[in-house]
Amino acid sequence: MLKGYYDCNSLVWRSYSKYGVKFGASSYAPTAAGEAEYLARRHKLLKGGFSQKNALKLKFKAGDLMFETGASNGRYKGIYHVEMIVGYEFYGWDQRNKPVVVVKWANRPDGHYGYGVGIVGKM
Repeated sequence: MLKGYYDCNSLVWRSYSKYGVKFGASSYAPTAAGEAEYLARRHKLLKGGFSQKNALKLKFKAGDLMFETGASNGRYKGIYHVEMIVGYEFYGWDQRNKPVVVVKWANRPDGHYGYGVGIVGKM
């Protein structure tokens, strides 16, 4: 939270705090797990999480948050990282005439994450 520096959770907190969403913390960003837990308490998690099915149905919206899970860190659902979704990129059609769609991220290359890596908080 030092001026000129950021990590994943402070980037998200700073982006939303300007609009009054502070994830229960008025002056300092909670951990990524704390942000996810805040959204879970408000029933703002997307059923099915970060899945290909949800991507193909365009269930993710710009500003939604994907939380990586699975660490043994004692935090909510083992969350250790958060990324902000900014949209989609359509790459064409596969051999079965299904759309090839990848998720665009605020701070990672397009399609950076594999499906099934986390849960999604709806903003």
